[in-house]
Amino acid sequence: KPALTVLKTVPDGVSPGDDIPVDVIIRNDGLSRADQLTLTINSSTASISPSTPGTYHISQLQKGENATLNMVFSSDKKAPIGLNRVLLTLTYAGADGTILTQSEILAIHMKGRAKIGIASLTTDPVRVRKGSLVSLVIRLENTGTDNANSVKATIDLPFPGSKDAYVGRIEPENDAPAVFALQAANPGTYTYNLTVQYEDDFGVQTRQENLQMTVFDGDSSGLIAAVLLLLVLAAGAGYWYFRIRKKGIRDA
Repeated sequence: KPALTVLKTVPDGVSPGDDIPVDVIIRNDGLSRADQLTLTINSSTASISPSTPGTYHISQLQKGENATLNMVFSSDKKAPIGLNRVLLTLTYAGADGTILTQSEILAIHMKGRAKIGIASLTTDPVRVRKGSLVSLVIRLENTGTDNANSVKATIDLPFPGSKDAYVGRIEPENDAPAVFALQAANPGTYTYNLTVQYEDDFGVQTRQENLQMTVFDGDSSGLIAAVLLLLVLAAGAGYWYFRIRKKGIRDA
């Protein structure tokens, strides 16, 4: 009588939307050959489906012989987090023609993966001047499939002020602000790094972005002088206009 052993190799964890490679080895550990083997795949969720054939046929397996089936499953973004079961149904005939059936389970562990990016960046005031107090707000968004937990953002701008912001948890398709209170340094364009650290099902993740901030000269005396000059010119023009107009009326 044949006795079939099914060995399965499945990834430790995959994210929704990823492909899932699976190797299945069917080995005949019995005392006689197995004929007309058929392996049928049935997934417990529509979010996980075979990209390779859903049915495999093997003509026979002699005693001590094995066959390897290389499968690939596809998943979509809605695949449930946790263990997802895929049923393998194996039928075969014994030496006397008796049809035998056995069931095997593929346990596919779906792990959520957070994906943090920058949704927007603003400063208050919008035009940053030397020595001014600046509120830098960087909104972080999660476009992944799992919560981003313990989110912390850090910047390395060479300005006095708070350069660490604890954001907390950001759920998928949501965003949250990282707020930094700074005092602008000398005029110039500063390139700095934003480092975001967070946790998801795959452990601690780190993401880094290169950003820039421009600081303008805080001296506004030139602007004030220009405004005063315009006022003087406007007053002079008005004086001459009314004087000439008045003279013209008298001459008439």
